[in-house]
Amino acid sequence: MTNAPTLARSATGQRRLRDDTATFTVTSADQDTLFQLGIKTVVDRSSRLRWTGGTNDFNQTLAHCRRTHPDILLLDERLDSNGALIRAATSSSAITTTIVLVTPDNLTPDRVDRLTGYGAQCLLDRTIPPTDLANRIVQHHRGSVTLQVLPAARRSTSDQLTYRETQILGDVSIGLTNEEIAAQQTISPETVRTHIRKILRKLGARNRTHAVALAHIQDILPPAQNPHRRNPSPRSHG
Repeated sequence: MTNAPTLARSATGQRRLRDDTATFTVTSADQDTLFQLGIKTVVDRSSRLRWTGGTNDFNQTLAHCRRTHPDILLLDERLDSNGALIRAATSSSAITTTIVLVTPDNLTPDRVDRLTGYGAQCLLDRTIPPTDLANRIVQHHRGSVTLQVLPAARRSTSDQLTYRETQILGDVSIGLTNEEIAAQQTISPETVRTHIRKILRKLGARNRTHAVALAHIQDILPPAQNPHRRNPSPRSHG
């Protein structure tokens, strides 16, 4: 496998990330030209986003990012079959957030695992209504700490997590161990393990990472409402 290309690094993204009134620059890389024009319209109408151009080609995307240093790259997964572009984007602070646009049929556990393994910070359903798209882009850019996958159908009432289970899943999503969760929730580690087994069963998840991904797909853990969310740590520059 060839090494992923690298991008120049920049310190501007993380400073602007903390500004509630900042405007963020957006680049799109998408095979569908008409869809890309729709994204441009959404961005142009947003007071928080500024369009820096779009491409329809893998190599053009890298060249464009080197020139413009966008805060946000909206990437059509079909342009990046081997993950090289995702790796290049997430390895450099020239791009603060890479949002991968995925069709609903491809939001499967295996595909989610593969894309996040490449380093994707957010997987976004490309069928999301235009009225929600700008807010989702800003939301995920300002809080891309853990995997976020949106949106999808709600689960049936019988499979809904309890309040305590949702709290524990929130702790899992930020990487806490069972012992740390136990201290956070003032319960025993064994009780934490019991809750996690129930969470996995209710969500149909294979493991903790899969459970977090599925929870975001179903809006069980909306990023803006995660009470234990940590602020992004500045990347090293050099």
